[in-house]
Amino acid sequence: MKKEEKQNRRKEEKINTIIGKGTYIEGSINIKHSCRIDGTVKGKITSGENIIVGEGGFIDGTIVSDRVVVSGKVLGQIYASSSAMFSEKAEFDGDLKTMKILIADGAIFNGKCEMIKKSELKNN
Repeated sequence: MKKEEKQNRRKEEKINTIIGKGTYIEGSINIKHSCRIDGTVKGKITSGENIIVGEGGFIDGTIVSDRVVVSGKVLGQIYASSSAMFSEKAEFDGDLKTMKILIADGAIFNGKCEMIKKSELKNN
């Protein structure tokens, strides 16, 4: 495994912020590192690393992050500069911009997906 791949894997495994089940947040959230959402967020979430929407998580708004993993429900826009993954329990309704996408069997994806190139990242 290359050094860069190991560093990326460590980033994916480490979660610095957790928005727990039963928590409701309305507004903008800016997070430097990774975040797991098992509660409800209405607004914009920005992360420098990963956003993980757990099975009980619900987002009504915009997600801007390097990587996004959805196992819950997202209504709105996702901008994932590296990748977006939708598990078999994910529900997404909105617009997605990303370099890589993975949609598992059983996931619900309603909306538009725009694939971006690495060269376009500097412009966004």
